[in-house]
Amino acid sequence: MEDDTVETLLAVTNNRQRTSPRRDILKAEAVLQYATILHEQEIRTLDDARVLLDDPQGLDMVETALRAVPGDGGFGVRRGYL
Repeated sequence: MEDDTVETLLAVTNNRQRTSPRRDILKAEAVLQYATILHEQEIRTLDDARVLLDDPQGLDMVETALRAVPGDGGFGVRRGYL
């Protein structure tokens, strides 16, 4: 992830928390990685996400990519917020 983009998001949100206490990536970095994954999969609206929910193969592909973002945890809590 580009540092200038992360720094911009950090400045706007004023949040420098990490995704876990184990020194994982910043939450801002995780947000940008999630956004990149969703954008690459052409999920840009809630309607796009609803369509994805009816496509088990596509959903599995997106879930796998999101799961790879550092700090996701073993229970997928962050993905559950989506």
